[in-house]
Amino acid sequence: MTSRSTSLPALGVSLLVNLTMLIPLNFVMMSAAQDDSLTEITSLMDDLGPEEFQFNAVSKFDQVGMGSGENLSLTSASLSAAADVGPAETAIEQKIQEAILPEAPRIADTVPLPSNAQLTARVAVRGTSDKVDGGIAGSMDRITHEIRQSLEERQTLVMWLFDASGSLNDRRREITERFENVYRQLGDLGDTDGLHTAVVSYGEQVKLISKDPVKDVREFIEPVRSIEVDESGIENVFTAVRMSVDKWKQWKRSEGRWNKLLFIVTDERGDDAEAQLEEVISLCKRYGVRVYVVGNAAVFGQKIGYVRWKYADGFEEDIEVDQGPETAFPEGLQLPSWGGGDWRSERISANYGPYALTRLCAETGGRYLIAEDTHGRQFDPAVMRDYTPDYRPVKVQESEIAKHPSKMALVRAAEMTLKGERFMLPQTEFRAFNDNVLRTQLTEAQRPVATVFYRIDELYKVLKEGEKSRPNLKESRWRAAFDLALGRLLAMHTRYDGYNRMLADMKVSPATFSDAKNNHWRIAPSKDIDIAKVGPLVKQRADQARMYLSRVIDEHPGTPWAMLAQRELQHELGWQWQEYHMAVAGMDLGNNASDEEVARLLLAEDEMRQQQMQAAPQAPERQRPRL
Repeated sequence: MTSRSTSLPALGVSLLVNLTMLIPLNFVMMSAAQDDSLTEITSLMDDLGPEEFQFNAVSKFDQVGMGSGENLSLTSASLSAAADVGPAETAIEQKIQEAILPEAPRIADTVPLPSNAQLTARVAVRGTSDKVDGGIAGSMDRITHEIRQSLEERQTLVMWLFDASGSLNDRRREITERFENVYRQLGDLGDTDGLHTAVVSYGEQVKLISKDPVKDVREFIEPVRSIEVDESGIENVFTAVRMSVDKWKQWKRSEGRWNKLLFIVTDERGDDAEAQLEEVISLCKRYGVRVYVVGNAAVFGQKIGYVRWKYADGFEEDIEVDQGPETAFPEGLQLPSWGGGDWRSERISANYGPYALTRLCAETGGRYLIAEDTHGRQFDPAVMRDYTPDYRPVKVQESEIAKHPSKMALVRAAEMTLKGERFMLPQTEFRAFNDNVLRTQLTEAQRPVATVFYRIDELYKVLKEGEKSRPNLKESRWRAAFDLALGRLLAMHTRYDGYNRMLADMKVSPATFSDAKNNHWRIAPSKDIDIAKVGPLVKQRADQARMYLSRVIDEHPGTPWAMLAQRELQHELGWQWQEYHMAVAGMDLGNNASDEEVARLLLAEDEMRQQQMQAAPQAPERQRPRL
């Protein structure tokens, strides 16, 4: 007992000494951990690594003066060459400066909103798309609010990137007219001494409107109004973002922290998205740049959208532009509407911006502002919120799709329909001056239908592979897309297969007119399916089509998928023959005309058709712009 008692004081002294040494070391480690967190990149993508885009002191960026319009190199070679020039000490000093003055964190979403009720209503949760009331005017109000919020926190650098394509003429002019008013409002709301603005235009090449950001925005009014139109039809928007951020990433760092806001004005998705999206996202997040886009809504499930173009002679037409789609992978089959019309002419609003630009906004804490929606059907944003596109990186989505048979089958089938092939609607009216004429026409009508049916059958087999795993689809968007695709494909399979079988049956046993005066047959949609003529399999697939399409309508009301399903069900899946009489000018042939009489009749019809074509006024040739 005595020995243990004697050792206790020595143990206590040893414990006290160790604690005295460990506690200060613990605070040192905590401090180091806090410092490391300042430079952490929270993007879903990998960090850019040691290679950063830098411009030499004599780069083209620095040589461009106010309104000079000198082009900037877009090649990766020139970028890397510019980064390699200069002493190593400069790069080391820059790294030290970055550690001393770390980038500001993103502006908190909890900053109080202004009292203006209309402006407050426009402000939604950051991340995806927001249809702005009032178009450009509403977008500029929203931008004013975002800049004001930023200035209340700290000094702010605003970068404007204008699409220089011809289709943006009106939008650029409209924004320019409100430019001065926006900055005047900012001044009325508070001090703007810490606000600097830079303007860039882009098309195939990137151009600086000014060498450096300025305080007085009036310097930009006229240069922006007179931006030279880029007629290349190429919009390298991500290149413009990358080069702008790289040029001004260290803007006045010696003066303290800066917020950086970048506003893109465009009506297309950009031609360099696939090559540069992830790199640009990582660059923006590294230097705390929040990106906003004032753009157009994507066309639902389609890459091509349309803008209205007015020629010098006053003639107007819609010209195709690259506006979407809203998703990274195709999720819908490009099939024709059975009642007529080409899938390319569909202008259903996706209620979201194109994938790449919207993802850029979402990752950087900005917002895609929809200043102009499509001229087609539009849907309630509250309903469409449950069908938000997936804005994760393409590689992440691709890996997930590959593991899910239903998703993989849908994407494969959708890609097969993007090749530009039109699924023509079949011929429905046939001359029947005699049986030989009827058989000839039926045979000619079957040939193109056989080709189309083969393509439809290929698509059906691909989609059928994913049907078993359909119950495992959790996302509303994927369930709606898969059911609609399979339902529409089954409906088309039923119609084309049934059509072909009905024509084959008529060829084998031509029907007799109930009225001897009739001379034509018409094949028309029917609610009933004649199993005796087309077989039970056609009836079975028709029932499956109705089941899938009805499920889309019931489970996804108020969405584009439900609308397309309803449209599909408006047209019957079966066929029936109808007889009628068509008067022929100069000849009164029944259904027993001789081959010689028929030949004269067809020749007369051809001559009449040629005369009508020659008499039709010819439209003047116009040079379509590349937008």
